[in-house]
Amino acid sequence: MADIFGRFGPGTAENITGTATSDTIFPLGGSDFVNGLGGTDTVVIAASRSSFNLSSSSGVVFVDTISGASGGSETTTLQNVERLRFNDVNVALDVGATQSAGQTMLLLGAVLGRAAVLQKLPLAGTVIGLFDQGFTMKDLSGAVMRLDIWGILANGGNPGATNQQIASYLLTTVNGAAPDAGTLASATAQINSEQGAAQGSFLAQLAASSANQGQVGLVGLAQSGLSFL
Repeated sequence: MADIFGRFGPGTAENITGTATSDTIFPLGGSDFVNGLGGTDTVVIAASRSSFNLSSSSGVVFVDTISGASGGSETTTLQNVERLRFNDVNVALDVGATQSAGQTMLLLGAVLGRAAVLQKLPLAGTVIGLFDQGFTMKDLSGAVMRLDIWGILANGGNPGATNQQIASYLLTTVNGAAPDAGTLASATAQINSEQGAAQGSFLAQLAASSANQGQVGLVGLAQSGLSFL
């Protein structure tokens, strides 16, 4: 892991290259090109998130200074960079369905819904960190299923919830409508059968589903990233 600093300030473009491991990179301004190479790389931008527009094309991320926000209009181009650190918030760019931030959005989105995830920045940061450490969707889905949250989410705030209530809640959250009787019965039976290491399998499958990817707007996150603290 290395800290890498740009050499030139605003008004001067340069190429900055990371290493094969995780780096923290500090461009000093200007229309720079940053290639993080390997690892989970973070680019530090010493300004607020609101001063920039983000966009993405073919895996390349463009960080455009909003005209007048920081003394001019410049574009920092990022390749193989997973995170941005602004003065007020972090933004995860690794939002593919099998990447840390993408899996965070899928798991939390299946449990809480898209809008709630976008508001719970510290929670998003915690779960991103767990995926970064190597925990899998299955690992964390099992952990979520063991949390004492289901009475609040799935049973009107009462203590605890049945597996049928949990199944109905999750399917409704992901699909935007209550499940039919057959779908609910099948989902409930699967949750009932999950014991020990198998616990969380239903939630992991549901979180990774195309329906949930659509519900959380995973494709759109490629343009904005996932904000977290």
